Amino acid sequence: MANQAEHSRRSFLKRVVEFSYGIVGLLVGVPAIVTALAPVATRRKYTWIAVAKLTDLPDGQTTRVVIADKNPQGWYTVPREKVIFVKRNGNRFTVFSSTCSHLGCNVNWYPAISEFICPCHGGVYNADGKNIAGPPPHPLTKLQNRIKNNTLMVAVS
Repeated sequence: MANQAEHSRRSFLKRVVEFSYGIVGLLVGVPAIVTALAPVATRRKYTWIAVAKLTDLPDGQTTRVVIADKNPQGWYTVPREKVIFVKRNGNRFTVFSSTCSHLGCNVNWYPAISEFICPCHGGVYNADGKNIAGPPPHPLTKLQNRIKNNTLMVAVS
């Protein structure tokens, strides 16, 4: 009888410990899984910003444009200016971010040689934004754009 009582106490304590391990596993595992899957589940939100009237963008040229943007800083946003480059070929527009893919410096456009050059580390991009020299590992980022009411709009996140 004493042996049977001891056996039931052991099995009870064993189940309590196993249950505790399960609770701890859930408390650690669920937040880890949610954190890992959150970027997949959330969609990027884009804001469309007016860049310029189509008449202000010369055909066959790349134009430097400064746009007003909002930079989220925690629970408030800070206004900022962002430089982009707009390449126009007829009714086709390609919009490049001015951020170098190496360390995030702002590139400059040199129309005489048709290249974007990063002044920080000598990164060079061709007129299509493709990295052709220096340390940049990737081409310039192309931004989504559309035309609305004769105005070029750009999507910024």
